[in-house]
Amino acid sequence: AAAAAAAAAAAGGGGGLPGTRFGLLGSIMMGSGMPQSSRGSRRLKEAAAEGVGGSSGDDDGPGNLARRLRKRAAGSFVSSPASASDDEVPAPAAGVARVEELDSMDVEAGEGATVALLQVGDGEDDAPELPLLHSCKLLGIFCFSFTNGTLLSTYLLATLPTESARINEEYKSLVLGGFIGLAGITQLSGPIAGLLSDRCTSPYGKRRPFMVTGGAVGALGLVLQYAGSQSEDWYLYVFAFLMSMLALNIIFSSMIGLVPDIVPESQMGRANGIIAMLSVTGAVTGFGFWFAVNGDLGLMYLFYVALLVSSLSVTALSAKERPLLKVQPVLTWSLLKECFWVSPTEHHDFFIVFVSRTLYYMGISSQAYFLYFLKDVIGVENPEVAVGLIAIIGQICGSLTAYPAGFLSDLFNNGSKPYIYMACAIMALGNLAFIGCDSLMPVLMLSGVIGGANGVYLTHDYSIAMETLPSKEEAARFMGVWGVGAFIGTALGPAIGGPLLYVVGKTDTPGEYGRPGYAVLLVMSAVYLSLGAYLLRYVRDAK
Repeated sequence: AAAAAAAAAAAGGGGGLPGTRFGLLGSIMMGSGMPQSSRGSRRLKEAAAEGVGGSSGDDDGPGNLARRLRKRAAGSFVSSPASASDDEVPAPAAGVARVEELDSMDVEAGEGATVALLQVGDGEDDAPELPLLHSCKLLGIFCFSFTNGTLLSTYLLATLPTESARINEEYKSLVLGGFIGLAGITQLSGPIAGLLSDRCTSPYGKRRPFMVTGGAVGALGLVLQYAGSQSEDWYLYVFAFLMSMLALNIIFSSMIGLVPDIVPESQMGRANGIIAMLSVTGAVTGFGFWFAVNGDLGLMYLFYVALLVSSLSVTALSAKERPLLKVQPVLTWSLLKECFWVSPTEHHDFFIVFVSRTLYYMGISSQAYFLYFLKDVIGVENPEVAVGLIAIIGQICGSLTAYPAGFLSDLFNNGSKPYIYMACAIMALGNLAFIGCDSLMPVLMLSGVIGGANGVYLTHDYSIAMETLPSKEEAARFMGVWGVGAFIGTALGPAIGGPLLYVVGKTDTPGEYGRPGYAVLLVMSAVYLSLGAYLLRYVRDAK
């Protein structure tokens, strides 16, 4: 007993096991029951050993040892019937962390004594429980999602199709596919930005420095896009487009890393619902502005800049990050290469989620050609206005379903997969139904149904990614890879669909495509969505 106590005391003073930060803390509790964990410590395993002999009445007996060691342990356990004064144990320190069973150490104590050995150090399970956040606080933290939704929706469905037609009317589908492909390439910056922000030791936090820097670069890129569009300098426009997309990817990768950093697990569904709700509400606002300015591209770019600066300011002020204090390993080329890799075996569930998400975005990428579909097949006289109306209907329905989908998942604790199955099935059937439409009214009705399903999907898209996240300490890096899935899908879909539309749907009228070409796109969209949902059956550790 004396040897064990001496070892424990020495370790508590700074020695201890390799890999620990604060060393080994011992606590010998008198009594027949196992000690209870104090409220502040989390996930503590007890390594217990019982011995014989000794007396609590001796000065050096286990009774006095217990009192001394409990004080050294900073209140890791609060169970002792030895005396009334023994109950006055300090609250557990925030540094209390993992506990490992020490089978190699033989411990002897008095009869009925219990020995618990604690290894205190740093680990992703070590952090104290995060405080609950008010919904208004969550809205502020993830405010950039509003701008992200505005940019991605109006870019895809209105701004880029219009600019592509200005560049070359006859080959506009190929031009648009090229733009979306370039956007996909810029998404490769996400994992690198995530890796760097995971290691950032700035006093302003891990994520905010990257968000603010990305905001400045993105605002400059949008201003240059405006200049290139007005002067029809398409080389400048393409360069500025790449610049803007690069910045947006860095901002989004950093913002999504805030979810595991500051949101408690019990509010994950709600937080992800708010992110999805802000995204679709931003899309509604974007198309509302598109209508208000009658599709004036110059005013759209200025609107993007104002929205980017204002929403990032709110997010940066609302997200109260704790600076990263521990020393990080030296950044090497091998680490940079690894940040693009998710192991299908080591990170099986997250890999499946990544592939599923890629297929989902391949499925919805058919929307990039919806403006042309309305003009060529439905015969709408003003397709720009019609596509804006369709988007507003769809996004309003999505905003109405996004938050409830997250709230219900938290309430019933029934996971994400059932919601994703349902959402993908509805979207796939809706896309197939578009093939038979010959007037605007059924298109509007289907858009509302698909939009509502999409709101449910987006909420649980974030949720299942958080559930399968391999490491919270590298959250932004993995979420950057997860984000790559969206842009790979968004790039692959049009890259495959654009040439198919050109070949299958080509007509005698230059720049016009027939129904068979769009039917191929919509069938492929339904197949992608169905495959994306089916793959989630193989996710093992998420509901």
